[in-house]
Order: sequence, then structure tokens, then C-alpha cells
Amino acid sequence: MEDVAQYFLDDEVIGFDMEWKASATYADGIRDNVSMIQLASEKRVALFHVASFIGTDPKHFVAPSLRKIMESPDITKVGVSIKADCTRLRKFLGVNTRGIFELSHLHRLIKYSQSQPKLVNKRLVNLNDQMEEHFGLPLLKETEVRCSDWTRPLNYDQVQYAANDPYACICLFKTMDGKRQAMIPMPPRPAHAELDLPIRLVEEAQKATVAEENAAAELGGTADSNVDGKAI
Repeated sequence: MEDVAQYFLDDEVIGFDMEWKASATYADGIRDNVSMIQLASEKRVALFHVASFIGTDPKHFVAPSLRKIMESPDITKVGVSIKADCTRLRKFLGVNTRGIFELSHLHRLIKYSQSQPKLVNKRLVNLNDQMEEHFGLPLLKETEVRCSDWTRPLNYDQVQYAANDPYACICLFKTMDGKRQAMIPMPPRPAHAELDLPIRLVEEAQKATVAEENAAAELGGTADSNVDGKAI
């Protein structure tokens, strides 16, 4: 795990997903609840079959570089329903993920901000719907594979399924953020999900910037603007 995770240390944005045993409860162990961790960049996909690792202590299941990636606010992890996955990581592996980005927020921003701004909210939009919207391509989401036993040695269908999601996430982020940047006026990118900030529209962002500048002027300083929707 350590050698592979190091390949992602220099990436600014990575796709992230997890798999676990469908019947797992919080009373079950690590292997049932965090069976697989998946990362993807534009160049590579990594599948960490945690359920096959030897050990009992959480530190046996998370390599230092993987922990560094997940806990760094400077490496954005993109996914759908990603906060729930990261809650599972924290509970079972003690990983406090930062730099969490929910793709549903960006999808709603670029789809509705100019025509139906009231629909720009934090309701989740499933990954398959987002893929069809932006690429015209559905993901293979066979229930039989999704609900299979991820703690056992993986078959070909499971490997394909596990690799598709994080790679789809990184592709979606790049495409949707490109659409956001092409919008006139351009809305700020939604903030990292763990910050629990509202999704700001252009008007709201402009008002916030003016307020920050006025406050800074009163203090005799200069306001730092959040021009790309990142927390500063």
C-alpha cells in the first residue's frame, strides 16, 4: 500500500471511493466495514483491498502515505456521498479526512445557478446520473456486483466496478469545473465539504467579497479573496 499511495502524493485532486460488505454493521470489524479503498488520478487507479490485509490494529490497514493523502487539506478528494465514506474511515481506521469535495454540489451549481438558483443545494445526485448528464455515458452499476462480498478475493467484475467509480469521479470533476470556469459570470467553486459552508452563487460571492474588502479597509489591511471557492 505504501509504495502505491506515494504515486498520489503530488496530485492536487484525486477521485475517491470505498466498498464494504453490504451486510456489515457498525458492530462488525474493519474488514467488513472498510473492505476496499480506491483512489484515482487522470493517469492511474489504485485499489487497496483492505479486507485482505493482515493485522488487527487500525494502523495495520492504513499506510503513512495514504493517511497523509486523506488528511491533507491541500489534496482534494472528490466523490459522491463522500462525507459518509469519510465518516466510515474515521470510525474504523482513525483517519480524519480533510479536503473532501462533494461532486453533487458542483453539479447543482453549474446546472441550476443561472436558471433555477433555488435548486442549488446540498442534496446528493447519484454518480450515474451525473455521468449521463455530462458525458452521455452510464456507469455499469450491477446490484449483484455492488452488493457482493468485498471481503473475499476479488473477481474481474469486482475489480472493474471498483476501478470505474473513482476514475469517473476525477473525470467528472475536471469536466464540471471546466464548465464552471466557462460560465459568465463565473461562480466560485464549492468549498470542501467538511467546512460545512453554503454553496455560493455569483451574487452572494460578490457581496461577500465586498464585505471582506470593506472590513479590511476599516482595519487598514487588504482582504484575501476566495476567487476559486476554496477556504482560505
